[in-house]
Amino acid sequence: DMGFDAYVDGTALHRAAGFDISGDYLGSPPGSPTLVKEIGGMKIAIVGLYNRHRDEAIADIRAARKKGDVVIAFMHWGDDFHSKVAGSQRTQGHESSDAGADAIVGAHAHVVLPEEIYEGKLISYGLGNFVFTGMDKPGTRNGALLELDIEPKRGIVGHRYRKLTVDDQGTPRFVSDEATAEPFVDPPLSAPQNEPIPVPAR
Repeated sequence: DMGFDAYVDGTALHRAAGFDISGDYLGSPPGSPTLVKEIGGMKIAIVGLYNRHRDEAIADIRAARKKGDVVIAFMHWGDDFHSKVAGSQRTQGHESSDAGADAIVGAHAHVVLPEEIYEGKLISYGLGNFVFTGMDKPGTRNGALLELDIEPKRGIVGHRYRKLTVDDQGTPRFVSDEATAEPFVDPPLSAPQNEPIPVPAR
């Protein structure tokens, strides 16, 4: 939000703190959108996709497929504050899965979106907010933490969600210790696409 200098500064601070980054193809020099981590003898390829052209995104996922035993694609997509999945998201999700992604995880809408199992693969369309402040529209204080079960040779064999809420300081807290098979979607799916969701009077 604060321009390219802030982007470069932010990624540098994350790396200095010991965090790995996927999707850093905007850096100088440009990096790879894919981060490969070896965990438990498996190579997990995480592809960060932000405003990538369709052909570039598909190429990124196919390239990641050659590097990793499991490929997880993170998408920046969806309409702000709307929990209804857009047709363009569904199309892109299916194409990404067909290109080799084992799971697709979405963000950007600031509310939790539903999931889809496409050809046996998970598409989690939106996890809502995690660390975020200044949100007062319905559903924007909710988030979902996605847990994946991954096994050698079998890949992703299960998943679950843990519901969380974000406080006034933008800090996440788990609502309970229980996990659910599907994400808790709020506001309701009936919220009209591309129309503002009314904010309750205070």
